[in-house]
Amino acid sequence: MRSILALQDTDFINEAYRRVLQRLPDERGLDFYLTRLKSGVSKTQILGELCRSEEAKSSLRHLPGLQLALIQNRLTAVPIVGRLVGFCLGIEGDTAPAKRIRAMEQHAIRLSKIADELCTRQAQVEKSVSRAEALVAQSAALIAELAHTVSELNHRQQSFEERQLPSLLQSIGELNHRQLSSDHAHDNLVRSAPIAFRKIAREIAELQSSRKHLEKRRIPNRIQELR
Repeated sequence: MRSILALQDTDFINEAYRRVLQRLPDERGLDFYLTRLKSGVSKTQILGELCRSEEAKSSLRHLPGLQLALIQNRLTAVPIVGRLVGFCLGIEGDTAPAKRIRAMEQHAIRLSKIADELCTRQAQVEKSVSRAEALVAQSAALIAELAHTVSELNHRQQSFEERQLPSLLQSIGELNHRQLSSDHAHDNLVRSAPIAFRKIAREIAELQSSRKHLEKRRIPNRIQELR
């Protein structure tokens, strides 16, 4: 009993259902008993209500120590004597002031639970912010590196345009000039070759004609010498 009575809020309702009914509460049952717990109803009384339910009676399930706790709880309702019994035994009463005190305790517990959830969420948010800041720092470093690379590329391009490009263009111009000169010489050779060939052919023809003429003159002279 002490272990279950030490629980608070939803944890108490879940454990009470598990101990008495051997299951977790449905949404309706959870909301109902949470409302009663927040209104100041004692945990012992809520356990008694669960034990007196039809589901608990049909399964013949009992919570050890609950009957004694219920009797002690009823004793606290006796005028004058009940307060003394409750004080001596440390039992929660069901008087209006006791219910208000329990209601305030449940409200404080609820606020503490909400504060813990907020602290957890704040820690998660701070962790997310830290990750975001790290990503921003990495992005800034990458941007700076990219800017440095772009600047270096611009410097290399400028250096190429100022130093290497003029000499490269000059070399290309010289190659083009040589190519044009070579093409012109080739064209001249193509045009002059037929003229030279015709001149050689004429000279060969003239030599052949002169040879024939000489041979014609030598033959008669040789005949006369033979006579």
